[in-house]
Order: sequence, then C-alpha cells, then structure tokens
Amino acid sequence: MIVTFWNGRSSPALPVVGNIARMESAIQFTNEDSWMEGGIRVLYVDDEPALLEITRIFLEKTGEFRVDTSISAKDALENHSIPSYDAIVSDYQMPEIDGIAFLKIIRDQFGSIPFILFTGRGREEVVIAAINNGADFYLQKGGDPKAQFAELTHKIRQVVLRKQAEASSRESESRFQQLVEQAPFPITLNRLDGSILFTNKKFLDIIGWTNEEAPNLKNWEKLAFPDTKFMVEQLNDWKKRVAIAINEGRTIEPITLPIREKSGEERIVEFSSVLFRDNVLIIGYDMTERIRAEKALKENAEKYRALVETSPDIIWEIDTQGIFRYVSPQIRTIMGYAPEEIIGRSIIDMIPEDERPYAIQEMKRVFSKGGPLPLFQVPVRHRDGHTLLFEIRPSLSEIPGNVEGYRGVAVDITERKNAEDALKRSEEKYRALVETSRDIVWEIDSKGTFRYVSPGVFTITGYTPEELLGKSLLDFVSEDRRADLMQELTRYGSLKRTHTPIEIHVHHRDGRVLTIEIRPALTETHDEMEEFRGIAVDITERKNTEEALKKSEEKYRALVETSPDIIWEIDREGKFQYVSPQVRAIMGFTPEELLGRSIADMVPEEIRPFMMREMGRMFSMEGTIAPFEVPTRHHDGHEMVIEIRPALTGTGDQREGFRGVAVDITERKRAEKAIMDANRQLKILGGITRHDILNKTTMVRGYLDLARMEVTNPGTAGLLENVESGLLAIQSQIEFTRLYENLGAKAPRWLSLDSVIPVSQVPESITLDADVKGVEVFADLMLERVFSNLLDNSVRHGKHVKEIRVSSRQNGKDLVVVWEDNGIGIPTGNKEKIFERGFGENTGLGLFLAREILSLTGIGMKETGEEGHGARFEIQVPNGGFRVS
Repeated sequence: MIVTFWNGRSSPALPVVGNIARMESAIQFTNEDSWMEGGIRVLYVDDEPALLEITRIFLEKTGEFRVDTSISAKDALENHSIPSYDAIVSDYQMPEIDGIAFLKIIRDQFGSIPFILFTGRGREEVVIAAINNGADFYLQKGGDPKAQFAELTHKIRQVVLRKQAEASSRESESRFQQLVEQAPFPITLNRLDGSILFTNKKFLDIIGWTNEEAPNLKNWEKLAFPDTKFMVEQLNDWKKRVAIAINEGRTIEPITLPIREKSGEERIVEFSSVLFRDNVLIIGYDMTERIRAEKALKENAEKYRALVETSPDIIWEIDTQGIFRYVSPQIRTIMGYAPEEIIGRSIIDMIPEDERPYAIQEMKRVFSKGGPLPLFQVPVRHRDGHTLLFEIRPSLSEIPGNVEGYRGVAVDITERKNAEDALKRSEEKYRALVETSRDIVWEIDSKGTFRYVSPGVFTITGYTPEELLGKSLLDFVSEDRRADLMQELTRYGSLKRTHTPIEIHVHHRDGRVLTIEIRPALTETHDEMEEFRGIAVDITERKNTEEALKKSEEKYRALVETSPDIIWEIDREGKFQYVSPQVRAIMGFTPEELLGRSIADMVPEEIRPFMMREMGRMFSMEGTIAPFEVPTRHHDGHEMVIEIRPALTGTGDQREGFRGVAVDITERKRAEKAIMDANRQLKILGGITRHDILNKTTMVRGYLDLARMEVTNPGTAGLLENVESGLLAIQSQIEFTRLYENLGAKAPRWLSLDSVIPVSQVPESITLDADVKGVEVFADLMLERVFSNLLDNSVRHGKHVKEIRVSSRQNGKDLVVVWEDNGIGIPTGNKEKIFERGFGENTGLGLFLAREILSLTGIGMKETGEEGHGARFEIQVPNGGFRVS
C-alpha cells in the first residue's frame, strides 16, 4: 500500500512507494505470539446473508480466523461481546445504521477495535469518511472472489497485527496522526505549494531516498522513472486525470505504473486517488507481491508436482472408502508396483491377510479422529511377497464441511524398525556385557552414593553389589584420597565432559589395599548437582609392574652411565640422540658436544658415503646386525678404532634409528696387527722349513728306491717299505701344516654363497642345483675349501651320486645352509667321527678342516642324512652372521 498527498491544483507532491510485505513481516515477528489462542476473532456485519456465509467460509478455511456474522449493525451492537473481537469487517450500505455510522459508534463506545470497511460503493467518496472516522482499511467488493477474499484475509491479519503494535506505542495527539505514524506504509502530507508538511518513517525506509536526496517531486521523478520520455507521458496523463477530477468532481481513474526504488528494484504499483480537503489523497496498492505471488503459486504447483514425483517416500490419496485415487511413482521403487496398478484398488489389498484385522482396526481408530490425524504404522506386502513396515502420516482431504478422503505420506521404516530391534538386542548384549565384565561398571549420585554396581565388583573387591548399593563411594577409599576424589569429581562436573582417569586406593574385603583406576563420565546436572557413571579397573598388578619397570629403568640408567663402553642412540638421519658419559673418557668429547651432530662427523671423510649407505641398507634388515669396525679420531686428534654393535629401534615401516654400544678396540687392533705380523713371519719360516723337509724326504725316498734295487733279501725289502710309509706320513703331515697355517690368517668377510660353491669342479655325471642366490655369510676366506671338501666327499664316498642340491632356510633367528646328495649316505655310527682328524680312507683331514674353517666365525656343521638315502650336511649360521638380499 502506498499513500501520498498531492496538491489539488498543482503538480503532484512527492509520491511514496513501500513494501508492505516487509512491514508485515516485521510486525509479525514482534507480535505474533500475542495472537489469541484459537485464532483471530472477527465480526462480519453485512445485510447480505449469502455474502456473510461465503465470507465466513473463506476466512475460516485459512485456519487463522473464527468468524461471527451479523445481519445488521444494530444487531451487532446489541451483542455485548464486541470488545472480545480482534477485528470488525462491515459493509457500508446497510439499513438503519450504515457502515460509517457503525464505525463512529464503535469508536465512541469501544475504542480502537480494528475496523475494515468492505463495500460495493465507489471507494472515492467513502474512503475519506472512513479514514476521518478511524477506519483501519477500506476494501471494495467485486472482482475475482479468490483474490478479493485473499486480500480481505491479508487486510484483517495486517490490521490486527498493526493494532497490536499500536497498543504498545505511545498515545499520539490525534487518531489520524496515530494512524499515520504507525502505519506500515509510507505517508506524506504536503501544503498547497507542494512543500512537505509531514512524512512518516516508512516513507523514508521503503522508498529508500531521504529528503536531502529528493527534496521535491522533480528530483523523485528522475529517480523513480529513469526513462524520461515515459515519465513525462505518464505524469501528463496523471495531471489531466487530477484536473478533470478537481474541475468536475469526479473520481480519479486508477493508473498502474512501474517505479524504481533506490535499491534499483522495480515495483508495479496501482495508484487510486481521491480529493481530500485541499489535497489529493493517493492510495497506492503495490501489485508487485501479488504478481510475484501468482507467479510463485504457479511455480510452486510445478515444484509440488516435481517434489511429489521425486519424493523418496510414497505420496498417496484415498477416498473415504479406502480406494486409491493417487499414488506417486516411488511406489515402484519401494513396493515393486506401477502407480496404475494401485489406483482404483483398496488400501486393504496391500496388507498381508494375517495382518488385516489389526490394520483395519488401527485405520478406523486414526481416521475416525477429527482435526490433525496421528501417525500410525501398518504392514504392507511387496510385490514379490515379502512384508514391509510403513509409517503412515495422514491428513484430511476435504472441502469446507465435507471430508472427501485422506492423503498423506507413506514412509518405509522397515530398515529403521530392524535397526531399532537390533538396537534393543544390542542393549541386551550391552547389559550382558556389563553384567559379565571383569571390571566394575558403576553409577553414583551427586553425594557419591552408589546407585548401580555391576557384579564384577565381587571379583575385584570381595563385596557384592547389594552390599554397596546405598553406600558412599568414599567409605571404600583410603582416607588420604577422599577429599581429592570429591574435588576431582567436582572439577570434572564443571567441565561437562569425559576426563582423564583418576587413581584411588580402596580396601579389599580381606584388608588388602588395591589400586583402582576410575574412568568417570558426567551423566546429568540439575540443581547444580552432578551425577556420574563410569568404569573402575583394578590396576594393582599394572602399578606393581610399572613400579618394577621404574626400578629396572633406574638400574638400566645406572648401568648405562657406568658402562666402560659408550652407549649411544641415533635417529634415521644419523644424528646423535643420546651418548653416555663414558664418551669423555674414551674419545675426549662431552655428551653435549655430540648431541645433534651426525655420526658421520666422527669418521674420516673418505668413508662417510660408505657408512651412510651401510646405515640405509641396515634399515631394511631384520634380526641382529653384525658388529662392524670404523676408524675415528680422539678429541685430541689421534687415531682410534671403534667397534660398533648396533640394533634397530622401532618396528617395520616405523624404523626410528639405531642404538647400541661402541667399544674402543684400538689396543686390540694393535695387538691383532702384531700377532698377524708374527704369524706372517712364522708362515714364512714354516714355508721355508716345510720346503726343506719335503726336499729331504724326496731325497730319502730316492735313496730308498736305489736301495730296493740292490736288496734281494725279502726281509730287508719289507723294512725299506716301512721306512717309505713313514716318509709318506711325514709328507702328509707337512702338507696339513701348510693348509692349517692359513686358518684365520686374514680377517673374516661377507662372502656370497653363490661365489664359493665349486660349480666348475663338479663332474659331468653329477648335477648340482644351488638355490642360495642373494645369501651372504660372515666367514673365513677359506669358506670355498669347505664346499670343495663337501663336493669331494660326495664324489669319493657317495658311490653312485647323481644329484647334489644346496639350499638355505631360516630356523628361528639362525640360517641353515644344507648340502645333500643322493648317494649311499653316512652310517649312523660315523656321523660324528667323519669330522675327526685322520678318519677316512685318504688323509682324513677334509671334513675336519671344513669344520675348523667354519668355527672361526661361530658357524657349526653336522651330518643329518639317512643311511642309504644320501648324505646331508647342515651348516648352522648364527643370527647376525648372515644377510639375505
């Protein structure tokens, strides 16, 4: 609604455009809670009975109004309940007392009851008298009934809300001034010279321009009508209408114009005008919202159909006999039926036969109620025969006074029902779990009194639940912890969330002191009193274990701090995380000097890349890592040799670094070098001596051969044979010293088994299958002779060996390398003798030497084959003495 006062004989004064919808929203937000319970009470007075009835029906259909009617103003005034009405709607032309007279009486006797004049007479000659006498709205009959009654509904709601807002406002100097100031639409009052006498706040709020921005009509025209040509044409036409109305005393024909607000929004406004004293009263009806509403209504209808058609639930409608008149397409997805298969059928057909008596009784109970219908559940049959459970949300389908049927939504709650049943079963399982838990599930009130204790309390404390119910938790807590416990619970209650467990000491029934961990949770708070529930866990054994661990850690720290070697730990990058104090005595550095530095800084620059590569390789290893030696320098610069004995920290993909022991072996290495130098000298001496002895034995054997040619006495010849046999034995022993002196002559190394298997020495008649690729062992450099001796043993003593197989497998943390053939095998009684020196048909040194070579690095060997099924030698490599790539 737009109201503007124009000068009667000059250009129109400032017209005002406003948004009533926004005004109404503001009022509803403030006052809608004050509406009378049961809706707005309306008294409608008209001398047309049919119009009374149809108006009552339309108004009450909205659900907002309760309408009483009266055939005349006289009858209405005799009704002593007029003050109880929220609004009065009255016709103008009525016998005895017309609408204006009726309005005057209402104002004189009953004050400001909202009054709407609803008449068929021309608005121009009635509206002035209506407003002058305190009418709230004026509405003309005629036109489309639906639109007319919608507007009447709107006016009643608006005037009631407005009057409620006015009730809280201050009294103004006059009823007209009160109407203007509190009106939910813009109003201005202008002098005949066009100057503005008064504008209400809504004028400025809705139009959007201030008096400073648009002090007169011409300024406003330029703003409201950007199209100058259109503005001039429309205003000239308007001036003509006003001039004719003034000169001839006729009503001014309404005109509809698009105007633009300051915000840029275009609004469609219908202007109707009447002469008012020396001014022109212009009543503008904002058509924008109605036009938008009609458009929105059409769009909403389309949206409603789309919503119904795409709803995940089934939308349905039945008549009073239960016959389907409509069902949405979703029934196909949910129940397997096409909509056309259902329409025309009874709802009872959809219910399983054994459920029908209950379902019919339930539907009768629901559909027999008046007003809003309650939800109910009913089983239905899917097309494939299985049963679903639906929640029915019904409403009446009716025209005023006549129920046509029912419509609503059917929601498939089968899964939800199954979930509820599962939840119930889960709760039963939870109760069973609580009742059988080894821990104590408890609940106390705000004073600490037990309201529930699970049976697990008996196992832990020796008390039954019945003995604890009604007693205070504090009775079972050691005195030194009671105050702390209540303080903790109070603090937890103020934080309103689950917290860190609390440890307390309680007494067992037999007097023992137990350590209990309480894990509380706040259940509810009322009247500033907290209640808790939670779990109590017996951690006595754990605490004892922790105490023992603490003592053990203290012992370990003391051991580390006093160890004669360096205890260290590095991260993945090789940076020191810990170094024991002994590093000062051994290397001259303080622990603080090394923390954060890389271990690579401690070795000569030329071997740093190799060391970092080795660290990366060791990260992928499992089990114990073999010790290794690294050269380094003391703080004062002299050279040292440190033996590193590392172990990985972390597990799997979460390797964190290394820790271990660093042993100063500088003196040992010097001693070893001295020994090696001595051994080298002895080896040279032994070689010379051995060479000379062998030369002498060769010479003696030559003389023996000459003597045998000269001797004819058999006895003497036999003596010469014995002498030669002794010489051969001496030669064999001298040869053994050559082999044995090489044992340990050089430091052990990592040797690949692939490289030491004597494949080239295998006779063509024998097949050797070696499955040891990627396996390395830490052994003496003579490891190759071990496998050569094993091959010689298979060839010489296996008799009919055709196949030899070499394989490896892990046995716990150790590695077992297996040499096996398909020969005659080793007799049970000889399995250990074959490793003795001198046993066998030849020198008797082969397997004896092989075991000696292996023993240098802690590797063992035994024969485990079965006689008659081939020999089987198992070489046992200890953890840390092998690696597999």
